[in-house]
Amino acid sequence: MGKKKTVKRKLNKDAKKKYNELLQKHRHVPAHMKGWYKDLTKGKNLRNEKTVPINMLWDLFVPVNIRNQVKKGEKELKQVPIIDTITDGDYDRVVMPGPVPPVPVVIRAKHFSEKAKDLLEDSGCICMETKGQSESI
Repeated sequence: MGKKKTVKRKLNKDAKKKYNELLQKHRHVPAHMKGWYKDLTKGKNLRNEKTVPINMLWDLFVPVNIRNQVKKGEKELKQVPIIDTITDGDYDRVVMPGPVPPVPVVIRAKHFSEKAKDLLEDSGCICMETKGQSESI
């Protein structure tokens, strides 16, 4: 039998340091640390994403003057409010719980949960999924 081929992955500095410490102690990654090591080498995964529920979108991202206009009963606004969760609040994912915004808005985020996207689109909102900050509206 020949040698096993190993796949080298790029690690950040902290991950390299921790991995090298493990190798010095054990000469391999112990069984109880394999899940930790997999998460360490993945990069950005869903567990690290910051989420914002639908009911917080209106209060966090829409300016006060527009909220006051809607409270007074003005359904037709001069401008459609644009909620940009990536640049304004550094949130990555929009999730389900809560009522939708009272007027149709444009919401930009990296990810939407399926239920949240369906609920928002049924109420007339536009959901824009983007890959990162560099893209503009």
